[in-house]
Amino acid sequence: MRCGLIGKIAAKPDYVALDAPAPLLAAMEPWLHASIASSRLMLGESWQGVFRAAPIWRFWLGAEISGAPVLGALAPSIDAGGRYFPLIAFAASEPPMAILPPEFADHDAWFQAAEALLLATLAQGASYEAAVAAVERLPAPACAPAVAIRPPLAALAGGVTAPLDDKPLAEVFSWLRRADWGKSYGARSFWWTAGGVNFRPRALGFYHLPDPSLFAAMLTGEFSGGPGAGMG
Repeated sequence: MRCGLIGKIAAKPDYVALDAPAPLLAAMEPWLHASIASSRLMLGESWQGVFRAAPIWRFWLGAEISGAPVLGALAPSIDAGGRYFPLIAFAASEPPMAILPPEFADHDAWFQAAEALLLATLAQGASYEAAVAAVERLPAPACAPAVAIRPPLAALAGGVTAPLDDKPLAEVFSWLRRADWGKSYGARSFWWTAGGVNFRPRALGFYHLPDPSLFAAMLTGEFSGGPGAGMG
């Protein structure tokens, strides 16, 4: 497992990409820039105040998005030049082990440490070196092999099989999904937040990354529309 930072930090004038794997950067950098641009357009003059008050979002990315499963926390931040932009603390999987999706592990210890790190970067006089040291101290998130096939399940070419016998159908398909979770969740991303003042706790699930047009709602907590709005 490798941990690092992506985005803007108060101690630096430039964009930071500390120990970020190339596939993760290739996915996150354009998404971050597009999301900021979209939210600025949608929120207009209120953007800065809304951005500064936004909660931290926790997330998990499947391997098809980021090259390997990634756990992260995204927080509002600012660089040394006064430019507002998110800062992400992340943990990236290193095969053969993979960071478990939130259905299987909540990773609370890792998130608590990562969120404390992100908030500490905003303290007056906080140094980049202190942030790097905090990254190095992040605990390991829960990991497991992305494929865990045990009897009575068996591997097939590109899949998994199990006898039905007298088991409920839903239970057996749950076994199949969990046994090959790396493929089941490979193209998914999950996002969740504890919320804050006038911002209800919320969880989101997407195929790939959230559409940048939804980032304004991720800042305000105002997910409008019909049933399932804001979900992918």
